[in-house]
Amino acid sequence: TAKITNLAASQVYSNTIVLSWNRHTSDSVVGYNVMHNGEIIGTTTDCQYAVRNLEPETSYTYTVQGFAEDGRLTGASQVTAATVLPKIKDIKTLIFFWQIQDYTQKDRQCCQ
Repeated sequence: TAKITNLAASQVYSNTIVLSWNRHTSDSVVGYNVMHNGEIIGTTTDCQYAVRNLEPETSYTYTVQGFAEDGRLTGASQVTAATVLPKIKDIKTLIFFWQIQDYTQKDRQCCQ
């Protein structure tokens, strides 16, 4: 059977990748399996799926395959995408983080 078409990582964040694809042309397809490393990680009836709780700056490969009510499967399509670094919203947050980190390191040094 024909593969899923136009599978892509349509949105990429630090801990989430949103996969999207075209609806399968066969009317018998009622849903889609989303797989990672050969294991089904989710099932959807939509043409997109959000994979969450991922590690930043990490590459992931996903496979999507349609299925019919009688268990028949479509051809599978694969996409590889990488998560990105988390974004710091403003410079004040970054400076505050550095100050806390610096203070914590100095505190550890004096107490050893």
